[in-house]
Amino acid sequence: MPAPKRSQRDASRSKSSSAFVLVLLLILGGGALGICVIGSFFGIYYFAPAPSDPKPIVQRPEVKPPEKTETPTDDAKKVSGTKDAALDQKTKTDDAKVQDKSSKDISVPDNKKKDTIEKTKDDDKKKDGAPKDGDLDKKKTTQKPPLVGDPTYVPIEMRKLPAASEFGGLLAYYSFDDIEGETVKDLADEGTPGKLVGSPTIIDGVRGKAIRLDGSVKQYFDYAAHPKLNFAVGAPFTIALWSKAERDSGTLLSQRHTRPRDGDVIDVTLHQFKLRLELRDERHLPKNVTLNAGMMKRDLWHHITLTRNGDTVEFFLDGEGIGRGRSPAGTGAIATNLRALGQERFWLLPREGAFGNATFQGAFDEFCVYNRILTDNEIRALAGLAK
Repeated sequence: MPAPKRSQRDASRSKSSSAFVLVLLLILGGGALGICVIGSFFGIYYFAPAPSDPKPIVQRPEVKPPEKTETPTDDAKKVSGTKDAALDQKTKTDDAKVQDKSSKDISVPDNKKKDTIEKTKDDDKKKDGAPKDGDLDKKKTTQKPPLVGDPTYVPIEMRKLPAASEFGGLLAYYSFDDIEGETVKDLADEGTPGKLVGSPTIIDGVRGKAIRLDGSVKQYFDYAAHPKLNFAVGAPFTIALWSKAERDSGTLLSQRHTRPRDGDVIDVTLHQFKLRLELRDERHLPKNVTLNAGMMKRDLWHHITLTRNGDTVEFFLDGEGIGRGRSPAGTGAIATNLRALGQERFWLLPREGAFGNATFQGAFDEFCVYNRILTDNEIRALAGLAK
């Protein structure tokens, strides 16, 4: 049986050949793979582009996880419920009190409510310093006078104004309540009538009637040239009047003489609503006593007073002193025959010139002259502001 042995030998050779081919393929394949790896390395090393600058690393903000909301415990719920219940109970109690108070107010009779309201109003008036009903006259006499420069103005209806004849030493008194034609009666003893020049308008004044001038040279009040209004050396006197200015400049009162360059002068003028007093006797020309003080208010009544006592001259506005001067120029005799309210007649003489506004636009009332110095209380009383 030789045939079977050859087949086994052929089979063995066939297996060996297959193994050899496989090993050869593995070697060749491994070599090819190595060549590929080495070629790739050299290609990257020699042909790769130059590396660029590295980009900055941006750090992203850290995002915190949302906080967990704690769920109230049962104890917290119980406490909160207790507070809410207490608040509801307090609200109900307050509402009940309001309703109870409302019901009590409704049940009060009307006459008692009226008395309570009136009493409350009276208490408020006392606190505010306002006069009660029936006390208006008392308030007039106790009203505190305004200070100089104080914007507070006491209305005329709040003042108790006496007649000038209530004070002694009266030389002349023109109230403008007794007028016949152009003649104004002088209410002083042995009075000398005055004259309305240019038909001034008769209006309501601070006490009865008053006169109003239109500001023209045709209108003024002439209070005569009687010798009783000439003043001896050092003789005391008081001149007082009420005035209301409609224009900021003018002449309120003037006493001069027709003699050329006469030195005797008593002038009260207004400049931008500021009062000015000039007083001089003939011996001391051109020296004089000059006081610039006190502001009048447009279209309001003001009380103006001037006094001389020896060498002292004093100026008052609404009962309060606004200026005082001492000079020998005011101590001599003052004799005049050009006397007027509302015009500086000396300035309007043909040979003279005006040193200011010689006329006046406004009103006058209660003009009076005394042969003595009125006290401070008497001056306040004339102004309706007596203490």
